[in-house]
Amino acid sequence: MSIRRIFFISLILVVIVATGYIAFRKLALFAPPSIILSQYRTAEVDIGTVLRTVEAEGVVVPQSEVLLLSPASSIIKQIAKVPGSHVDAYQTILRLDPKPIQDEIASIEDQLEVKRNNLHRNRLNARSTRLDLDYNVEMKKLRITSLKSEVSDQEELLNVGGISPARFEKTKQELTLAEKELEMILSKNSIRLKQLEAEEQGLKLQIEIQEKELETKNENLSKTTVRAPSAGIVMSINGKEGEKVNRD
Repeated sequence: MSIRRIFFISLILVVIVATGYIAFRKLALFAPPSIILSQYRTAEVDIGTVLRTVEAEGVVVPQSEVLLLSPASSIIKQIAKVPGSHVDAYQTILRLDPKPIQDEIASIEDQLEVKRNNLHRNRLNARSTRLDLDYNVEMKKLRITSLKSEVSDQEELLNVGGISPARFEKTKQELTLAEKELEMILSKNSIRLKQLEAEEQGLKLQIEIQEKELETKNENLSKTTVRAPSAGIVMSINGKEGEKVNRD
């Protein structure tokens, strides 16, 4: 059976005096017929000197209750304040073993280091790939420029009979093929660059998610020392020292 750690911090401003106040506030319900209600008056209780005492019954209702939950599965190492104890604001109530969360933090930090290295390596690879792609494009453009010049020269030779028509057509076909190859290279380069960008964005997203997870774990680590959010009374602690509690 899972043990949940529940801490009720009841802010009870008055104890004995408040009991009397509540009883007289609802005197019409509890008073016997022998009591004349007109002889009594009700008022809001305050802290001060007790002038008279009177026996009465009633229910003291806390002004508010605060439920403190376990931030993670852990072991209760120390209970500093037992139920019924008064606590001041931010005073320690109990301490949980921080090691489980510390182990999780260490694991996330290791994973983040690997992903950051992968991101750095991916960026270097993308830079190298872009250089190779740009080089191939430039070489193909130079080839096209050379073929265009050759076609122009051969056209002049063809007009004076200095070259065969077959040779001229062959050079023109080579130019057309080179231009189509350039279009294909540019298209493939565009796809490859988009792939590299998507890989980088994916790694950055993974890193961002784990950084947020790490931030949450660090916040939970700070909560392993359970403190009272305000002054009050510890109503109950659902667990004992040495017992395991699950994350709530």
